[in-house]
Amino acid sequence: MLAQNSLAFRGTSDKLYEFNNGNFLQIIQLLAQFDPIMEEHVRRVLKKEETKAHYLGKNIQNEIISLLHKNIKLHIINEVKKAKYYSIILDCTPDVSKVEQMTFLVRNVYGKRIKQNIDRFDTSNYPENNIHGIPKTVSVISKMKDEYAGVPIVLLYGIGAKAYCMQTVNDEKAKVEKDVITCPYDKNHVLLWFRLERHIWKCHRADKEKERALCEVMLKEEEENWDHFNEPSYLDFLKTKKNHNALN
Repeated sequence: MLAQNSLAFRGTSDKLYEFNNGNFLQIIQLLAQFDPIMEEHVRRVLKKEETKAHYLGKNIQNEIISLLHKNIKLHIINEVKKAKYYSIILDCTPDVSKVEQMTFLVRNVYGKRIKQNIDRFDTSNYPENNIHGIPKTVSVISKMKDEYAGVPIVLLYGIGAKAYCMQTVNDEKAKVEKDVITCPYDKNHVLLWFRLERHIWKCHRADKEKERALCEVMLKEEEENWDHFNEPSYLDFLKTKKNHNALN
């Protein structure tokens, strides 16, 4: 339950019936109120002379977490092996302690699961005899729908909802959404248009400053050339007109 809801096991204390002793021990205390076996076990733990191995310490908790981790990882690997198509996404971000943490995300398409829950999907755009063997359903708004009707995707780069470029086996080049643009300094950088300025100053600051310095030099040269051009200004025109009116 704790792992499924992404809750921490331990707190600042690892003893029963102490403040902030963590979710794991709090659940043990709750079970002891209703389960006679757990109640007897907790009673023997509190009386240290009766038992020394109580299996509630941090080492046991770490072992439980490790077993859950291995079981979940094995389940994901088996799902990927069964899937026809899958993608891997890596993302790094610092945590509260400013230590870089990597998120490893695997997304797969499992045809058998779609068939078992066909009422949750909109497959109205699928051909009758598709290669996945998925039955065709009536178009219903709010249900999950495959925009490419089961056509295999060979290239995908996504940065958010409706912000991606992708290429299928039937496309000669990747399709890009209207809100997605490429960086003018590096064509391999694809991003949303409103993040372009921030991206440039973060990843291409040297190129941007070099371009700005060049623009300043060109502007200065234009100003110098304009000073050498002896064209009467609007102020000179007003002075001439005033003198002309005075003479008349």
